[in-house]
Amino acid sequence: MLRQVRNKGDIMKEMNKELRDFGRKKLKEGLAKCTEKQQALFKQMYAFENRQESVDYAVDHMQEDKISWAMEQVEKTVLKNES
Repeated sequence: MLRQVRNKGDIMKEMNKELRDFGRKKLKEGLAKCTEKQQALFKQMYAFENRQESVDYAVDHMQEDKISWAMEQVEKTVLKNES
């Protein structure tokens, strides 16, 4: 049986993609718990060129380096809404 050999760079790229996908999924889940006004603010901050699109579209097309910070903001907003 042949074993596929992957280098460390390939493994890191795969892991980074999985983390980005996870972050986008969590953002969508959190934004679903936000009000329309809060979702509009999110789109204004992260998808200013495509505000007319859905919030899911905004998440799917946002810059990757913004995902972590956006997750923190959405999490705080959801917690505030639940209190």
